[in-house]
Amino acid sequence: MTRSIKPCCINPRSISLSILGLCLFLQLPLRADTISFEADSVSSEMAKGKEKTTLVGNAKLKMDNADIKADRIEILGKDNQYAFCSGNVTLLDTKKGLLISTESLKYDRKKELSRMEGPTILEDKQNKVVIKGSFVESDGKSEITVIQIGVRILKDDMVCRSEYALYRRKEKTLELTGLPIVVKGGDEYRASRIDINIDNNEIKLDGSVKGSIKQAAASPSPSSSPTASPSTDSSPQPDASAAPGSTPNLDASTNPDSTPNIGDSPSPIATSSPGATPTPKASPSPSAGGRP
Repeated sequence: MTRSIKPCCINPRSISLSILGLCLFLQLPLRADTISFEADSVSSEMAKGKEKTTLVGNAKLKMDNADIKADRIEILGKDNQYAFCSGNVTLLDTKKGLLISTESLKYDRKKELSRMEGPTILEDKQNKVVIKGSFVESDGKSEITVIQIGVRILKDDMVCRSEYALYRRKEKTLELTGLPIVVKGGDEYRASRIDINIDNNEIKLDGSVKGSIKQAAASPSPSSSPTASPSTDSSPQPDASAAPGSTPNLDASTNPDSTPNIGDSPSPIATSSPGATPTPKASPSPSAGGRP
């Protein structure tokens, strides 16, 4: 049975679509660009001045150079200018090599402005920098990013902490304020403001500068050990034994000590040696004594 619907029964100012359990793929034109999105559930409202499309469940959105995934995405504004994303949000900028993970993202594609709230991780693959914070604002045109609240920045063997950071991506510089701390290779730096050139890892400190440096070169223990080892090898036994023992004790005990060290048995041999020599010479003496 078919049923026809007259055009007058359709309200051109409001259209609602809802598809559950299916994956919907649509394309919305914007000037020469297109927006592609898909989700488990999609609802769209086309009233003039209130244009809005809501994606719920495994939502994916492609606009310009950005690939966005989230639990929920709202596309609204004239020419689909804004995208509000929430829940397990990831944004990949394929042109700049940026990967963002956050809980909430608001994106203005006309001005190229984005705001992230909640625990956020920004990974710059080109500059090999990882930035963490709880409130992040980024300007895509100037490529300047502001990071606030619990800022953590990782670059090679360098770890930075502060409450406020300014990342100038084009200039490859970081400006840290709000109790900034930089730890690099075991060295620690503190100041009111710390500027870092991430291209050569140069660090500049300004105001209330403090630091601690671990002197890796101060561990020439190997150099001191060889000097100590020959000194212990060359001088301890002969020198220590000769100096204290030779003059007083060894003179009186050299003959008994030297003989037992070689062997305790030769002690009678040593006594017999002085007696053996006179015995053969003493044997003719009694003969001579018998003649008179």
